[in-house]
Amino acid sequence: EQKRDYEIFITGNPVLEEEVLSVNHKQQHYLTNRFPLRNSAGDIFAIGQVKTDITVLREIELRLQLATQIFSQGSEGIMITDANNTIISVNKAFEKITGYQESEVLGKNPALLSSGQQSAHFYQQMWQDLLDKNEWEGELYNRRKNGEFYPQHLSINRVLDTKQHLIYYIAIFNDITRKKQIEQEIHRLAFYDALTATPNRHLLQDRVTQTIIQARQQQSRFALLFLDLDHFKEINDTL
Repeated sequence: EQKRDYEIFITGNPVLEEEVLSVNHKQQHYLTNRFPLRNSAGDIFAIGQVKTDITVLREIELRLQLATQIFSQGSEGIMITDANNTIISVNKAFEKITGYQESEVLGKNPALLSSGQQSAHFYQQMWQDLLDKNEWEGELYNRRKNGEFYPQHLSINRVLDTKQHLIYYIAIFNDITRKKQIEQEIHRLAFYDALTATPNRHLLQDRVTQTIIQARQQQSRFALLFLDLDHFKEINDTL
């Protein structure tokens, strides 16, 4: 401070700077304006200063910077639409997953990503949940720019202003193709023979159980046929 005051005495020019001070073991940010005080003859006789606490402002800026980094660098696709469901912003992960550049989707409706594999009832329930709860989360199939269908986990949130008026929709999604492939492989290993790819006894038990339940509900009957192949166990065990 003494150096700044000396400069003001010499130059007569005010100095505006930001300072970080420790108050009760917590950093506080201040915007400090130092300026010369002059007497009636115009001579500088003292230095005045005004400090403005800008700690909250700096915290808000930090959160905004963090949010911007998450939006631009995150691995999840993010799409923001206005109240009319028109796309106004997407991130890099969105471009990578869908194959669309931001310039190709701005001003468009998210329906351009639709795969057509979900029923009208599915979307009706989605919009109803959004209206009732301001959020929806689930899995569905969408379409990339090249026409390829892919599974995604999607969450949508409605953003309201202080008067509870809708201003944005924020959609965050992941490509879960690999997850689905793993699930299919687990299912295959559980219910199909690894060597012949034929259904195993676990799949038989599952199907019979479902058939029993269905027969009870419909008060109907079903038949189960058992075929025994002579010496098949020997062939299976040795060859």
